[in-house]
Amino acid sequence: MSLFEYLAIAFTLVISTSVMRIADGLSDSFRGEESYWVYPGQLAVALAANVAAFWNFWSFHEADWTFPRFVLAVSGPVALYFGTATLVPSDRDDVTSWKVHSQAVRGRFYRSICAYSVLMATTTTTLLGMGLDHPARGAQLAMFVLGLVGASTENERAHQAIVVVTLVFGVIVLSTLAARPGALT
Repeated sequence: MSLFEYLAIAFTLVISTSVMRIADGLSDSFRGEESYWVYPGQLAVALAANVAAFWNFWSFHEADWTFPRFVLAVSGPVALYFGTATLVPSDRDDVTSWKVHSQAVRGRFYRSICAYSVLMATTTTTLLGMGLDHPARGAQLAMFVLGLVGASTENERAHQAIVVVTLVFGVIVLSTLAARPGALT
């Protein structure tokens, strides 16, 4: 087993834990009488971010690994897990309204997206030597801005737009810029 494969196990465990929590939250988000599509949309954003993190990890397969570099690399998925854990409470039976819950936690969720964007920018700079002119910088900046807007506004229409724009943007980036393994290198 190579060092990268060994480190990928820990990385994958963090992402898998987050994805399983999202799956639990998605099934619960459709229970109840109140329909609020923004909450499952936020879960879809979290899922897309985790899938992208997993997919893009291959870009680091030839990195010069040290413990601090590993901690930096895994800190992005940890930020995503924090956002997921914020969206999907441990005791979902206590949630009487997914709309009220979503509105109460969305600031923390979107701040975790901001943190993930900053951590990925730092990780790609440190481990890959990625320059500021790399196309992935635009995606990192866009995610940061979307997270910042989501964290700083209470406007319901804005949150609806953020979910739609983020999902469309994610599909475009994952099908073009990050379509192949190692696309960040």
